Amino acid sequence: MAKVSRDGGSSQRGVTRQNETLTLAGTDVRLAGSDSDLIVDGVINAPAIRINGRDLVAPARLETLEHQPGINRWRQKLAVSRSGGSGALSAIILVVGDSRVRSSASKYRLAWIDRLRTRFLGAAPGSYGFLPASEGGFSGVTDGDWPGGDNPWTYAGGVSGSVANGLGFHAATIPSGGGSATITYFGDKVTVFYVKTPGGPTAATVTLDGTSVGPLNARATQAPGQNVQYDGGAYGFHTLVVTPNDGPLVIEGVQWFDGDSPFFVVGSVQMFEAAHAGFGAKDWNTANNDWSAMLTGADGFFGMGLTILDVNDIAAGRTPTQFRDDLLAIVNRVDARLGTTSLSWLFCCLPTSVDTTAHVAAMRDAAKLVGLSRASVFDMAALRPGRAWGTDLSSDGSHGNDAAHIWAPTSSAKSSTPHPRPTTRSPPNASRSMRQPPPTVASHGPPRSPRSPAPPSRTTRPPPPRSANAATGSGSTPAPTRLCCPPSTRPAAASSKS
Repeated sequence: MAKVSRDGGSSQRGVTRQNETLTLAGTDVRLAGSDSDLIVDGVINAPAIRINGRDLVAPARLETLEHQPGINRWRQKLAVSRSGGSGALSAIILVVGDSRVRSSASKYRLAWIDRLRTRFLGAAPGSYGFLPASEGGFSGVTDGDWPGGDNPWTYAGGVSGSVANGLGFHAATIPSGGGSATITYFGDKVTVFYVKTPGGPTAATVTLDGTSVGPLNARATQAPGQNVQYDGGAYGFHTLVVTPNDGPLVIEGVQWFDGDSPFFVVGSVQMFEAAHAGFGAKDWNTANNDWSAMLTGADGFFGMGLTILDVNDIAAGRTPTQFRDDLLAIVNRVDARLGTTSLSWLFCCLPTSVDTTAHVAAMRDAAKLVGLSRASVFDMAALRPGRAWGTDLSSDGSHGNDAAHIWAPTSSAKSSTPHPRPTTRSPPNASRSMRQPPPTVASHGPPRSPRSPAPPSRTTRPPPPRSANAATGSGSTPAPTRLCCPPSTRPAAASSKS
């Protein structure tokens, strides 16, 4: 075992301190985190670096999310949501990604982002988040379009999927004259997201457990991201049925509440997923920004934006520079919709069979341009041999299996969750960094060359927003609530599907 110089001292093995520099054969290795057991083996000219039992190629890029200011912003909001009391607001995660967010999970609800959300929850279960009206690469409405056939909707009368609206470009058009949408949920209140259109229904019938809860008028100038909330009263199973009367109704999705109230929820974490198979960062950049309309009014509750993008952009021939600019465009669009720059962003790279190192470097450049006080990168691929899933976690090399949907949240949750373990240094001054808005994106030359992989750290899997104005009980006219996002323009799909 070779000797290591530790800030002027000499050691072979030990617990390093945050920001401690270790030197081996003239190569400095600086640890950005704390409590990492670092071992160096091998000859001086070809050392092997092992951290917490994992071998890394030297010279290694060593990083952890735990002390990055961008992650601390999210952790602050999560801590507030768990703090209790009437002022404890919910914490919301927005996920923008491709098929790797859900595909290959045996059931829709077993995806790693759902498992990640449950890790963040405090004492209260809280609302689940946004559920789209369609699924799959073509926004289909059949059971086969949902992972594991786990379709929560029952449609009748020629309902068709739509990629022109919805948070993840997953909407559905319900025709009048026999068309209907039915969903059964467990909770109390439920919010329906829809699009007002010039030809929409003037008085769609809405029933909850067989009782009318008032007509829904969706005829007006085109306006995505509309929502209305209905109260099922008693906590338990409820069935919602929507039937258009004199024109097609475009539904973007629903959100139900698990015994809590909108936004002001103690211990609640919500996930709003904007993921679509075959899409890349360019699609959220080039599409009409109607996709983010559902986010309106939730600016005080969003804690983090999480991106799972890169492979479809690579397949579509997007250069690292173009990819970086697309990420920046997504950030700017969401900031503009929310009217705030307080949202933390985490650009995440999952293991895959494609070489993503150049695009990870582009993510790092994007994070710098957004501002490191609110943006970070989590290279989860660096935690796997060869940056690949491996046969134990994937059958096709691109999409994780159920084991991967367990591994991913386990690998990403710890550093994004507040915990009482003391560290040798205080976290960066998050409140100060919050007052420093990120620069609006501009082109700043090509990204840096890729660096070596990063060691274990943790991300957070994200939740979504919901309605702010609770509406009605049975038989009364529901009041619209401010909430979420729909896209009104169909983006071009990337050439590969992920």
